[in-house]
Amino acid sequence: MSTTAKTAWYEGIKARNLLHKTLMYVLCILVGAFQILPLIWMVSGSLKTIDELFVDPPMWIPKSWQWVNYDVMWNSLRLQDGGPAMPRYLFNTVYLTFIVLVGVLLSNTMVGFGFARLRARGKNVLFLILLTTMMLPSQMTWLSVYIIMSRLPYPKLFYDISEAGKPILQGLTGVQFSVEGMPTNWIDTYLPLTVPAFFAGAGTVFLLRQFFLTVPIELDEAARIDGASTLRIYWSIFLPQAKPVLASVTILTFIGHWKEFFGPLLYLNTSDKYPIALGVQYFRGFADYNTQWHLLMAAGVVLSIPPFVVFLLFQRYFVQGMALTGIKG
Repeated sequence: MSTTAKTAWYEGIKARNLLHKTLMYVLCILVGAFQILPLIWMVSGSLKTIDELFVDPPMWIPKSWQWVNYDVMWNSLRLQDGGPAMPRYLFNTVYLTFIVLVGVLLSNTMVGFGFARLRARGKNVLFLILLTTMMLPSQMTWLSVYIIMSRLPYPKLFYDISEAGKPILQGLTGVQFSVEGMPTNWIDTYLPLTVPAFFAGAGTVFLLRQFFLTVPIELDEAARIDGASTLRIYWSIFLPQAKPVLASVTILTFIGHWKEFFGPLLYLNTSDKYPIALGVQYFRGFADYNTQWHLLMAAGVVLSIPPFVVFLLFQRYFVQGMALTGIKG
């Protein structure tokens, strides 16, 4: 093959690669724009009057920036005692998300470590049974789980702890807490929303197990020679190694439970206990039962900020964790 032919062949391959990359970038930009347009419209709508939202053709930039919408949104909804509802809804959301996050990280890392490293008869069969639960739609269990929660007695210890902690939380956050009687069951309490997080879920266990399988077995053996127990190996060796995948689990869990709607709707009856995703639905029947879309969009912007900040803080670890979690075993 002549030099000219080799050059033409090389240039052809280079041109095809450039065309392929260009098409991929254009496709990614189009998909990204399609995904971000609703967010831009929500931010724009939160700064409009209610009339400007429905003009034809649509107006992307408000004529006058209605920053007062955020003040109205924050102070218009009221609790049963007359106090502002949005700070309480926000506190409830942070409280629930924090407890769920602790439960998910603690329980799933232990179970994932057990399936990856501990030796037990029938371990692989149990793991397959666990994975089969992912095939069962959660909607099929809602009724049975609700009946179980309605028949479980509320622990008096939890009630005493919550009542003792209310003055401390009120002093730290400024949120007012009303005195309540002891519930008879788990309905209209936070237990159905938090306790299941301390029992590992199949998807997260699978993710963590696959990562733990990539940790060299020599680290376990060296630690046992030095006298480390199984719990010490889990805490001092595996958890530090799992920072990237733990960041991935943290992001996915935080985003999933920060915007949780159906669970609180199913189990909570008292509006003062609502998280913000459920509480903002009052704007749909606010002011003479007309939906205040501009206030609802303002609440949506506030609801979207914390997950966005968490993702920005952990995005490097998130990408690394998803890349390292391969299929092994």
